[in-house]
Amino acid sequence: MTLSYTDAGLMQVTEFQGVASEFLQRLKTTGPGLPNTDLAKGLELLKKFQVLTAALWLLIAHAAAYKLLVIFVSPLRASL
Repeated sequence: MTLSYTDAGLMQVTEFQGVASEFLQRLKTTGPGLPNTDLAKGLELLKKFQVLTAALWLLIAHAAAYKLLVIFVSPLRASL
C-alpha cells in the first residue's frame, strides 16, 4: 500500500507534533531553567536538551527532504 503525499505529510506532522509536545513537557518539568536547579546540574541538563533539540531539527529536515522527494520524483515516476 502506498501513501498519498497528503497522508504521508499528515502522518509526519502528527508524529512531529507528539515529539515536540513531549519535548516541551520535559523541558517545563525537568529542564535546565528551573529555579531549584543548581548551576552544575543546569549545565548538564542544558547539554542533554541541546541533543534533543538537534534530534527535533533532524526530524524536521527528514520530513522536508521527503516532501521534496515526493514533489520531484512522483511526476517522473508517473511519466514512465
